[in-house]
Amino acid sequence: MGQNAMVLVFAPNPAGEQFVRTLSEENKSFAALACSPGERERLQELGVMNVIDADIKKKQLGQLPINEYTEVYFFEEALGPCCELLELIRQWTHGTIYIITKNHYPQLIYKALGADFVIRTTSNNHYFLLDK
Repeated sequence: MGQNAMVLVFAPNPAGEQFVRTLSEENKSFAALACSPGERERLQELGVMNVIDADIKKKQLGQLPINEYTEVYFFEEALGPCCELLELIRQWTHGTIYIITKNHYPQLIYKALGADFVIRTTSNNHYFLLDK
């Protein structure tokens, strides 16, 4: 992760939550996506100051982001919602999008929708993402 990177994270699972904690501990500048009021509340409880609401049913963001995010990390929980959100986010960012998954879905699905990298891992330790 570059020193001046603006980071956007979709963290609907424990691995994503751990990544958010790591970003906070390292004082990285980031925002997180929330697809529901409950998810927004959970992110705020984690200490996320900048939460962007996304409505994947209406295929729109609650507000347009004021920053260009150079790096976007999606921690996949389910294929469908991740694909919907990926399509939505790719429309307004030219940043590098990473999908982090434990599943064995064909990476071509995510690549066709705009992901730059699909990372398969069974670990919840994602510190390596910060060192790239």
